[in-house]
Amino acid sequence: MHNLRRQLTHNETQYVLYHLSAFVSLDRPITDILTFPNFEADLRTDFRIDNIPVLFPLSDKQIPYVEQDGHIVFCHDLLKSAFYLLSAYQEYASSARDQWGRYPYEDSIQKLLSCERTPIVCYYFEWILAALQRQCQLLGLPFRRLSPLGGPRLHLSHDIDLVRYNSWRKTIYRFAQVVGLRPCDTSRLRLAKAAVRSLIYRSENPYWSFSRIQDNEVYLGYRSSWFVLLDDGSPFPPDYSFTDPDLQAELQLIAERGNEVGLHSSIGCNTPSDYRLQQKLLSENIVCNPQFNRKHFLSIDPSSWAQTMANADIKVDCSFGFSTSEGFRNSYCFPFHPFDHQANRMLPLFEVPLSMMDVTMLHHKAMSFDDIFLSVGSMLDEVRHFGGLFSLLWHNSTFDETYYPGICRFYEDLHTLFAQYQLQPILLSQIASNTKI
Repeated sequence: MHNLRRQLTHNETQYVLYHLSAFVSLDRPITDILTFPNFEADLRTDFRIDNIPVLFPLSDKQIPYVEQDGHIVFCHDLLKSAFYLLSAYQEYASSARDQWGRYPYEDSIQKLLSCERTPIVCYYFEWILAALQRQCQLLGLPFRRLSPLGGPRLHLSHDIDLVRYNSWRKTIYRFAQVVGLRPCDTSRLRLAKAAVRSLIYRSENPYWSFSRIQDNEVYLGYRSSWFVLLDDGSPFPPDYSFTDPDLQAELQLIAERGNEVGLHSSIGCNTPSDYRLQQKLLSENIVCNPQFNRKHFLSIDPSSWAQTMANADIKVDCSFGFSTSEGFRNSYCFPFHPFDHQANRMLPLFEVPLSMMDVTMLHHKAMSFDDIFLSVGSMLDEVRHFGGLFSLLWHNSTFDETYYPGICRFYEDLHTLFAQYQLQPILLSQIASNTKI
């Protein structure tokens, strides 16, 4: 793991306190009430309190703080522990990258500690808030807890990568995969069925699932964010043109139903000028908000993605999630502002961290529906406890019963589970206008 032995800078400390302040109302700064330790200390992965890892412990005490002579004294450096995770310091300090330039889950402290489904930073904040409340009681100061999102929330999103299931190009490619002429990372039997189906049932198109998705969401009172991909010559381009009349009609209906349409920036979109060009092309042809973004393949460079998007005037991004694992990538189940480690400052960009993606569950991990429900349920327990956010990405092309038998029913059952947890929908426009975050 990548150590952070030094003391936090003033800006790093304020970064954590800024996010913490969203959960409490006080009549003075937090640092006027509490004193936080800020020492040189090594990262540890073997210390826990109530099974929650504490990365920078300062003693062997299995409690967050003690009360001494009317003052709260912290036993561990919770601010540095929170900063390490919240700011994704490990990603900035690491040179590990996968073939798409992403920070790999396999290199993360979340995998090492088996805590990817636990919002550890929220637990740190709970401990600090409890200490803060007690210190306010001792000093006779007002203290009021806040809920930044007004209760547990659900952000639903859909990346439009593919819409043509029965194209001749795809059919030929599927047959080539079946006979071994092209790489295949799924069952050849299922590929053969899909190839035959695309020949026989030419009128069926499980990728054109816009009505199915919207009808299900409308029934449950949900709204969602949709991201449109542009073809700029980058790898894995869309199989459509965003100027296609049929697609534009669907996107118009999506917007009229109270949903959002944003930019699905391409793999090759890596500079502010790249973003501005794609924003311009999208906004000139589609009713959308091009300042809402998700990067294709979640292909963000840990060393520069947030600065680049902020410089391109992206208001809200949704690219921050592990591609090969579900969970909370920075151990936090709320929207947050990224930290620019090079410039030592917080960025104005809102990041909506991705909790789970269909491709992760069904393809990378090949999870059964039952296992997916268990994983989702464990995260929803955390989200409900903290009043946080669960963000799900489900592609419009993930409704192929040939590849995933029972997938349509499973998708409906997943939404029913969200309703059982009483998650209220939230849109990116609501997050962007939230002054509490």
